[in-house]
Formats: sequence, C-alpha cells, structure tokens
Amino acid sequence: MGQEQLLADLPVRHPPGGELGDLQFLRGEPGQPDLAVRLAAEARTHAGAGQGRDVWIGGSLGPLEDCYRPGDAPPRGEMEREHDDQAARLKRAGAELILLETMNTIEEAMAAGRAARSTGLPFTVSFVCSSGSAILSGESLADAVRAVERLEPLAILVNCTPLSETAACLDTMSRATQIPIGCYPNAGSAGAGGTSSFDPSVTPERFASFAGEWVRHGAQLMGGCCGTTPEHIRALREALPSVLVE
Repeated sequence: MGQEQLLADLPVRHPPGGELGDLQFLRGEPGQPDLAVRLAAEARTHAGAGQGRDVWIGGSLGPLEDCYRPGDAPPRGEMEREHDDQAARLKRAGAELILLETMNTIEEAMAAGRAARSTGLPFTVSFVCSSGSAILSGESLADAVRAVERLEPLAILVNCTPLSETAACLDTMSRATQIPIGCYPNAGSAGAGGTSSFDPSVTPERFASFAGEWVRHGAQLMGGCCGTTPEHIRALREALPSVLVE
C-alpha cells in the first residue's frame, strides 16, 4: 500500500425529510465535483507528485447525515439512491479512488460500499468509533469490519477517532480481517453538529510519536483527520518506517 492520496472532498448532507432531488440545493453548482477533482489534480502536479511516487486522487463519501448522529441516517432506499448518485458523480469527475469516511453504522457503510464498488473504482472504508471495540452506533467494530470485507475494499480504517483509542481500534480490526487496515485520527475531538475541540498540545511531533504504536497494531495506512495540518502529516510521514512510504 505505497500510494499517497489527494482528497477531492464533496460534503453533502441529506436534508431532514428530503428526497434525492433536494440535494441539488446543497451541492451548489453542478460542476462542484469536477472542480474539486481538478484542484486536487493541480495540487498533485504543482507538488511534483508522480516522480517515482504513485499518488491517487480520492473522492470522499461520508454519511448522509451528521457523522456523530448515527440515528439520523435516512431509510435504506434513500440511502442507497443518494450514495449511488454521489459515487457516480465522483467517478465522472475523474476521481481515481473513493474513500468512504466516518461511517457510523454498518447499514450505511454497506450502502456506500456497494455504491463505490459499482463504479469500478478502488475504494476504502473507514469507521468512526465510540471505543476500541464499537463504532458510533454501538455496533461491534469487528462485525462492521467483517461486513464490509465482503465488498472487497482496498483497506478498512478508522478515522475521526481520539489518539487514545486508535491503537485499540486497530487491534480489534487486525483480529477481524486480513485486508490492510489503517487509521487517521483527530488532533483533539469532534462531535455532533460540527462541534470540535482541538487540543493544542497535539503538536505535529506528538501526533507523529504514535506512528510506531499504530504500526505495531497492524496499521499499513495512516494520516490525520480533524485538527491535523500539513505539518502533522509531514511529521507522520517522517516518523514512519521507510517500507510504508517508499
């Protein structure tokens, strides 16, 4: 898993009581996915990527409702239609990889995973957890991993987790699957309604100091979520064993 990733993010929330057509008002201009992918491609070029490194442009798919309120997820039919639509838009825009991020229920992870798989693009699945053994819905993390494993993602990860829980999550995942696993935790904490509390003591150096622990617990892909900066990612890369970054 030597690839690096640039993310073309397309944040979309399902309006309460809304249908698929209502998403047009939240997406903004119809060309937004195209713009996001184009900007990521420009960043890849300007950074000199591709010179001996395999760098992919990833498009993000998150929960249709608040990541931290799993009970707000729409009914299965709407969920499937909307994830199908978003995944197809990202493919048409030129994304090379789809990242399912901050998934808080097994049902929505499966719906989004089926949508991503239907595009023919490679994809990863990442869960947000309430502890080292459970995702935010209260469902077992091991059960979640085994469920999405059937869809054959490139990797299964956890993200938006506190640093203190990340190693335990990785330990649970490593016992549940042989698929590559990984993590991209927060530098602080985040919550429902966009509330965030970022810890200034989580400097890039402190964040990167966890790299060895994550590797020992099986992580093959690592990064940062809420509160992390390019400096955190740079420090993390420098702290990783060369086999994971070359």
